Amino acid sequence: MSYIKRILQTSTDEPTFIKMFIESLKNDDSRITCSTDIDKQFEDTSGYAEFILNIDGFFTVEFKRESQNSSSANHYNVKIKHNEMVKLEGTVYFCTNGSLMKDDVGKRTWQYVIKCSDKVLHFTFEDYDKNFKFDFCYVNDENIKAVSVSSSSNKRAAESVFTFSDNTQAYLHNRFKYNLPDIDKVEILKNKVFCVSESNGIVKARTDAMFDCSSLSGSQRIVADGTEYIALGDNTIICE
Repeated sequence: MSYIKRILQTSTDEPTFIKMFIESLKNDDSRITCSTDIDKQFEDTSGYAEFILNIDGFFTVEFKRESQNSSSANHYNVKIKHNEMVKLEGTVYFCTNGSLMKDDVGKRTWQYVIKCSDKVLHFTFEDYDKNFKFDFCYVNDENIKAVSVSSSSNKRAAESVFTFSDNTQAYLHNRFKYNLPDIDKVEILKNKVFCVSESNGIVKARTDAMFDCSSLSGSQRIVADGTEYIALGDNTIICE
């Protein structure tokens, strides 16, 4: 289990910045791969540099430069796709001082947080100004493969709809959606169920990749009975 927070910042050209971002992701989690030749992407001045992150062969995160390589830019357009269907679209800015040409040596910044276990990969992306842009939650637990995405800071990926391998959808059901009188204590049930509606309904699947818990007060990491857990949402945690 890991909790990784990265602030990626360079005072270099744009291709170097993008390559650093990709290499950092690949090093942090082996489920994230990218086969794009970044230098080649920037060779065509009339083209739009783009690269694709492949997440465990299940879905992709596509980044495309906002303007042609011959023009200045300050952001990339992002699409998250599963089975060629777009699940999320957005923009991610990398600089503060207007726009930069691809060869300009300037300050560029992206930030991300990875919360993961062997069966779960939760990724949160923030732009140069620490603004939340999107997150995704990927689960691979024996016969279950599913991903959820969100661009809302009020409803993160773990609280959003999950899309499964067969394109059916379901939500994580919170069975302990209450607060305990003692805020330093938490109740944990070591599995989680997916239901076909957000609040209740027919159970689609059950997983031990994530656990139900009583409501947390914004904690990212907690310790219960000597075991460390990472919170993905108010009522969802993971551990080793």
